[in-house]
Amino acid sequence: MPEFEPSPFDHQFARLVQLQEGPEADELFTELLRRGHIILDPLHAFLLRYPNEPDIAILVSLVAKTMEIRAITILLQLLNSPVPEIRKAAVLGLGWNRSVAALPHLDRIEGTDPEKDIAREACTAIEEILAQHPEKAGELEYHSPLAPNPTNGGDEEVPPVLGEDQKRLMAAIPRLLALEFGSLPLGYTSSGKLRVALVEGRTRAASMIIPELTGNDVEFETWNKEMLDRALGEFYHLGDDDFCLFHQQMTPLARRELIDLVMGGVRAQEPACPLDEANDAVEAIQGFLSSCAALGVGVATIEYIDPHMTVSLHDREGKAVYMGVPRERLRARFIEALRLFSMEDPGPVETGRLGMILCESSDPAFCVKYEETNLGNGIKIRLNFDYEGNNRPAES
Repeated sequence: MPEFEPSPFDHQFARLVQLQEGPEADELFTELLRRGHIILDPLHAFLLRYPNEPDIAILVSLVAKTMEIRAITILLQLLNSPVPEIRKAAVLGLGWNRSVAALPHLDRIEGTDPEKDIAREACTAIEEILAQHPEKAGELEYHSPLAPNPTNGGDEEVPPVLGEDQKRLMAAIPRLLALEFGSLPLGYTSSGKLRVALVEGRTRAASMIIPELTGNDVEFETWNKEMLDRALGEFYHLGDDDFCLFHQQMTPLARRELIDLVMGGVRAQEPACPLDEANDAVEAIQGFLSSCAALGVGVATIEYIDPHMTVSLHDREGKAVYMGVPRERLRARFIEALRLFSMEDPGPVETGRLGMILCESSDPAFCVKYEETNLGNGIKIRLNFDYEGNNRPAES
């Protein structure tokens, strides 16, 4: 076991273990995360001193969220912990980091761990990693990979073609809103009413918002949850970012609900997956903005000349920060989603666009000033991050 000197961070680690959750815990987690690689050695030492304490699982999550290469080694060691809470946190962390080196270890956990929920989490983590490394599936002993599916981020070569009727229905209730409200658009009647299936128990609440959400008179049908879940999976085959194809056809309320739902996942205290490992534009936006805030990015510049993209980030001291770029198939949708989330009606503009992205679920909350310039054969986007609220729009 390596020898570590006492660390000035030990008090903060102990405090985070004591708090576990709540605003103060979120603030402390974020503050430690901003220290980046310098906390890894003392954090590893702290974990080694308390190997059998379930509450230190929150520090395992902190290891994972540093996104450092050395964090993978620490997480792999923790897979052997006798404490279920620690093993589970290590599994989640390896899946979040999309570590291909972790595949055989996660495979062992899936096949042999006595805790069923940990085995299930290992299965999920493996699927997330295999989405980027499908060639590794044959090397696993216990895991049975699922067939690639566009709804879980599969890299299909040819995107499915939508008929106009299906596109109209998806625009009425995009996938994320369908999941949020337990609803499925079925079609239009001869009189123009929208037929919508609802999960049992949701009819009363949904009947109040769905007509306004869709801009239609609505006829409701009640389905059991299993039937509706199966139909949702079959109908929405484009993924959570399907709205990028038809947001112009959505009502203002639907766009607002969608923006609020996605921006609710932007949290500096709990960054989503890295930008270059996102499986759809929603993951890319949430991971990008969350990580920028966690790392204290002051200015981000994105240049996009289809299909090429560069992302330049600098913190508030002007130091360059690296975060990668979205995979090629996501780049156009990433840009379209940025536009949508920065303005409620991002219509076509020849010279450029201005907007504001509000990230109010983050701790701390922050806003981002969006400036887009047309380069002729491409675009340039400048994002200015404001953590003090100086650029927030005044409340009406």
